[in-house]
Amino acid sequence: MDGLKRWLTMGLAISIISLVLILIFTVDSETINSLRRIQPIYLFIAIGVHVLSWFVWGLRMKLLTESLGGKIGLWRSTEIVISNLLAAAVTPSHAGGEPVRIHLLSRNGITIGDATAVVLGERLLDALLLGLAVPIALFVFKDLMRHNLPLSITFALAGVLFCAVFGLTVYAMYRPDDVKGLVSRIKAIIPKFTSKSVDHIIERINDEIDHFHDSLWTFTREGRVALSLAMVCTIAFWLLEFMIPSLILLGLGANPIWMFSIMAQFVLMVIVMLPITPGSSGLVELGIISLYTTFVRSSILGIFVVTWRTMTYYLNVVVGGIVSLKILRDTRLIESSLES
Repeated sequence: MDGLKRWLTMGLAISIISLVLILIFTVDSETINSLRRIQPIYLFIAIGVHVLSWFVWGLRMKLLTESLGGKIGLWRSTEIVISNLLAAAVTPSHAGGEPVRIHLLSRNGITIGDATAVVLGERLLDALLLGLAVPIALFVFKDLMRHNLPLSITFALAGVLFCAVFGLTVYAMYRPDDVKGLVSRIKAIIPKFTSKSVDHIIERINDEIDHFHDSLWTFTREGRVALSLAMVCTIAFWLLEFMIPSLILLGLGANPIWMFSIMAQFVLMVIVMLPITPGSSGLVELGIISLYTTFVRSSILGIFVVTWRTMTYYLNVVVGGIVSLKILRDTRLIESSLES
């Protein structure tokens, strides 16, 4: 819990400082006039779209879970998705969300291997969509990339990281024995800790690797319908999320230029994979400023970034924290009833 608080404090501090600096350099007399012309209806729609995307994500998780023989309701899967938002928002590369989802799925009668397969299956679907869309996005922003060296370097590093993680995952699907061999070699490096309990842990890990491997192949062989529907959910989820900046721009009285806005979000997705800061704070703000400055006037650029970050980051932290506390309370109540 203390570690989570440190990550949260650090992430919020970096994000707030970044937003303040952006406002200092972008706010001018025209900004005040723009604020007077705000159309709140579009901002409320943007929030509604963001909330709807959580339920689409929950449906995707439900489809993947049930394709492996598990049972989970839409509300419960959505609750798990929302709960993971807090950990994802305060860890580098949003990596903290995956263990939370795996843990909560396992508490709902899903084996750890199946839960891991579901969560990684979600990541693979995201990666597939990203791999198809990013080349188009790079073509749209080719001139910006050519003349913005820091952005180009950041994107290149993130792209290398993305390819490496995706490649290792695919390798694990085909060669699980190699992964188990790596686990055994790690154990051999620290023989002083070798004991029956450690042997049991290694055996359990190897069993889960096999289960995970079998689950992933179940997706591709027997769960093709569910996998196809999950891909539809993936496309719907990201389109909903990528509509939010355009809706905010409409609320600020600006022309969103939908294609550029959506493509900018795909580029940003790759950039935030870099494990540099908690929740990619600072990196996200600078990235969206660099991408949107090509078609959004500077007088509203800072206000746009603050509004977008509030809806997609601070709202995630607040709602994710509330749902996490609810799940923790419910779990303690269940455990107390069982003990009594």
